[in-house]
Amino acid sequence: MDVVQRNIAEMKGQVEIESIPGEGTTIGLRLPLTLAILDGMTLRVGEEIFILPLTRIIESLQPVAEQLKTVSGQGRVVQIRGEYYPYLPYIKFFISNLK
Repeated sequence: MDVVQRNIAEMKGQVEIESIPGEGTTIGLRLPLTLAILDGMTLRVGEEIFILPLTRIIESLQPVAEQLKTVSGQGRVVQIRGEYYPYLPYIKFFISNLK
């Protein structure tokens, strides 16, 4: 949390932590309004909602059923412009990249 607080403070923001024994902890982030307004794409993963900055998105697509194939013993692939790529449902991608 120290690294997070330092980075938020550099952006002129605040980290607020409220902890109640036996009940839980609430962490709040306050950012200047100029940082809170940015173009982004909303993505829901399970019950969580993320906003990905548009500057970090190279391409976004939603494959149709005909583009998805199963390769025996290797999982699923998606065909994009004649090439096959591993198909990872984004919930698995996010979970593995959060660690």
